[in-house]
Amino acid sequence: MNTDYTYGNIDLKIEYDFYEFVPATYENPSEGGYVEITDILHKRESILELVTRDLLAEIEEEIYEDLKE
Repeated sequence: MNTDYTYGNIDLKIEYDFYEFVPATYENPSEGGYVEITDILHKRESILELVTRDLLAEIEEEIYEDLKE
């Protein structure tokens, strides 16, 4: 999946995998409930290696919250 994202005044395209939350049952533990970014593009160039882990986590959380709604 992908989405457009603006960080400050920089337009980015975020490519990610979405793992929907599946509640636990008696036989199985809960799973999912997160987004994993696979690439970040700026002007069609990958900048994933330049982004800090903290920023990645922040963007993943924002995208997941948007998808939950």
